[in-house]
Amino acid sequence: MIAFVLVRAYSAVFVRKRVQWSDATCFIGFLLTVTYYATCVLGVQSGYVGRHSWDVSVGQLMGSNFFVTSYLENILCPAGLGFIKLSFFLLFMHLFAPFKDLRAAIWIGGTITVVFYTLIVILTFVFDTPRSGETFAEHTATKLATKQTQMSVPLAAISVFLDFYILILPFVGVWKLQLSTERKLGVAIIFMTGAMACVASILSLYYRVRIQTTDDILQLLVPTLITSLVEMEVGVICSCAPALSQTLRHHLPPYEVLRSQIYASLNLSRRSRSQGTDGSSADDMQFSAKSKESAAVSDYAMLSKGFNAPSLIELSHAEPTKTTISGGGRIRNGEGIWMERQVELERSRVQEDV
Repeated sequence: MIAFVLVRAYSAVFVRKRVQWSDATCFIGFLLTVTYYATCVLGVQSGYVGRHSWDVSVGQLMGSNFFVTSYLENILCPAGLGFIKLSFFLLFMHLFAPFKDLRAAIWIGGTITVVFYTLIVILTFVFDTPRSGETFAEHTATKLATKQTQMSVPLAAISVFLDFYILILPFVGVWKLQLSTERKLGVAIIFMTGAMACVASILSLYYRVRIQTTDDILQLLVPTLITSLVEMEVGVICSCAPALSQTLRHHLPPYEVLRSQIYASLNLSRRSRSQGTDGSSADDMQFSAKSKESAAVSDYAMLSKGFNAPSLIELSHAEPTKTTISGGGRIRNGEGIWMERQVELERSRVQEDV
């Protein structure tokens, strides 16, 4: 998770050179997630979380930090989830702004997220904060604390709904974009990582329902905390996935050129091994490999420069050898239009097929 956040920060500062609101909300959600994780660790270190409730006395719980960490967890979890989900809607607003119907759906989802999680955090403060003269342990037995516990199930249920809402929205937007089917599938796969957050939120809802119907609360706290933490961490990772893709595209060559380089390298290696098994001398093999390497470099130069070269190029081979290297790429012609072109190198000549 930390690596993804660092990549997003790098993309915002050095690639896009512009920090967006979605970056800020994602970073706040990341800080709340880290704080929530630290609080969970402190709660587990008390030695009572995960044990059966009948093995722990009330006096032992009152003498530990269990109630304080539980109070912080109840506040940090909805606050973190709210900022993380809001970062998705802000990102979608930036990506799919031209589509009016989709923009309306994004506004509705973002508004529900802000209102719902703000209300949950406020109610948690009201229900869970001890009154004057009360300790956290004493306040746990009051009716207000019981209301906060009952509120956890609706919180998890609406969180599941929002996770699926966030998962579906980008697919609708991607299919509206003017992209090839291959590119649409590639973008959709990036957003499909959000399905993991949906699974985690469903499991969180399941365990929160079980806590309402059992007396062994301490034992069920472990899977409940883990699923909530996974939902928050996966949410941060998924919101950073587009920034990771953008950073890779910025530093790596275009897919078509990269594919041509790989295919050319594989063909060179395959033909070198084939000539070696046919009894060619080491000098001939070395000469052939160099010739093919120079041809591949020329091929790549033509791809990168837009085929600003004659359609027929004689190579400076002393004795031409029959060699075939094929590749392709997207180039921009003089009018600024992208075109697909294929290159085939055979018998020491380059032929251009437009």
